[in-house]
Parts: sequence; structure tokens; C-alpha cells
Amino acid sequence: MTKKIDTTKRVTSRVYAKNAKQKATKTPPKTSAPRKAQSAAPSSKQGSKKQTNEWRNEPGVGEPLRLGRAMRTRDNNFKGQKNKIIHPEQPTDELYRRVAVVDIDNESNVAVVQIKRKTAKNGKAVPQDKQERKYIPDLLTLDSDSRPIKQRKGKFELAPTSEDITEKQAKMILSDIENSSKAQKQRITLFRRNKKRRG
Repeated sequence: MTKKIDTTKRVTSRVYAKNAKQKATKTPPKTSAPRKAQSAAPSSKQGSKKQTNEWRNEPGVGEPLRLGRAMRTRDNNFKGQKNKIIHPEQPTDELYRRVAVVDIDNESNVAVVQIKRKTAKNGKAVPQDKQERKYIPDLLTLDSDSRPIKQRKGKFELAPTSEDITEKQAKMILSDIENSSKAQKQRITLFRRNKKRRG
């Protein structure tokens, strides 16, 4: 009599064995490495840093010296202001102060006045000025070393012509300053006296 074989058990045992083998050889799941924080790209809104004395690249800087010609300097470049830090927010080599030439001698020494924007709290109106600028009625003729003011690199430089005043405006300002006080009149007289000697 032939013995009957139970094939169901054989199939089941093979399936269990196959599954056990797959579990043993199964590769553990890959764990992603922690991502490094990326540095934020600079925003285009930030823009590039302002360069020192950018006005040097503006039109008219090379125009010659004359009455009404604009210049750039710093407050500490005038007599009595040497080594003083008057505007600490300004870079140390930024020529931020605007002045205009109101008198000039034969050696290119100049007398200047400070020119302010129309929004400035102090100053008098520049006569017949479309930009409605103001000037400080104080004639400046000497630098921080008590030398006559003249064009010097890094000290007193010619500015863009857009900052100029006219020759007529320069003469009107000088006349107004001369009549403003005895001290100012003496300063103008001294400059003119030296002007004649040099001439």
C-alpha cells in the first residue's frame, strides 16, 4: 500500500524558509545624512556697498578752477578744526563737505563758503538759485595748517559741475558776507591784500 505524502506541509515550510532568508539578507534602509545648513545668498535688495567719494566719477570734475566752482573737503580741513572728528558717521577719507569758490588769487588760493541743500536748517538762500540751496555766511580762507586754501588731492578737490554756483552768485555772496560783520570784512580785506601781494 503506497504511503500518501502531504505536499501542503512541504510547500509551507519552503515559503517560511525563503522568507527567513530574505529577512536575513535584507539591506537595512539608508539613512540620509543630516543636511548642512546653506548660507543664505545675499539679497539683491541689499545692493553693493557705497564706495568712498563716488562723486569723483560724475561729469565735470575735471573742469578748471574759477569763481563759483564747487569743491569737496572735510570740516576738519579748515583752520581750527585739525584732527577733530566732526562727523563720525562719515568714512575717514570721504570728502563730504561741499563748498563754493567766491574769490581766487593769481596763485589759485581760494576763499570759499559752505554750500548746503535747501533742506538744511542753517544758512542763507543762495541768490537766484534754481536748486534753492543755502550757504553759510562765513568766509573760509585757511586750511587746518593755517595755509591758504587751494586745490589739494584728498584735502580740497574740485567737485562735479552740477554742484557749482554761477560767477554772479559768487560775487553776490561775497558782497553779502562783507557787509554782514566787521570780522568778516577784515577777513576779506586780508585775503584781498595778500592777493595783491601775490599778484
